[in-house]
Amino acid sequence: MKAILLPAPRVSHWSGGQTAEIALWPPQSSYADRNFLWRLSSATVECETSVFTSLPDYDRIIALLHGELTLDVAGRQVQLGVCQPYAFDGGTPVTSTGRAVDFNLMLRKGKCRGEMLGLQRGEHRLASDAAFEHSAHLFYAVDPLTVRWKDNGCVLPAGGCLQVTLCSGESVQVTAEPRGRAMLASVWY
Repeated sequence: MKAILLPAPRVSHWSGGQTAEIALWPPQSSYADRNFLWRLSSATVECETSVFTSLPDYDRIIALLHGELTLDVAGRQVQLGVCQPYAFDGGTPVTSTGRAVDFNLMLRKGKCRGEMLGLQRGEHRLASDAAFEHSAHLFYAVDPLTVRWKDNGCVLPAGGCLQVTLCSGESVQVTAEPRGRAMLASVWY
């Protein structure tokens, strides 16, 4: 097990606001070149209506952190709830309505798998998956968050992210104490 606090996200602009890239794997890959395996980000949606970038090689999971956001996913209306993940194919046409801050996990199809959940107070078991060599479990603090494991732990300020990486066969029990909203994104790769 390896636990590291991630540096402040790289912020870039898109047509509807800003995106903070929280984590990208492998590190030398690029979102612009679409050569990454997985990516975790948070975006501000500042325009009332915006069109999601088509990412046909990726599956996506999105959750709302602040504001209101309704997605039109190929004609189906989806109202996002705060810290409630919604998964969809990255190649599906998506338009959003509303102003918000969201949380996004992008996963290369057939190369990795992932999940996301709104983090609740209590114990959580992080585990590897025999089908994959590694796993990354990313604790994101929308509001301050305390995470403890074994004889260690840390306090994340709002906007902070802790990455716990496990190798095949490893698992660890962690205790989370959010003081508001927090997210956990797990990726097996």
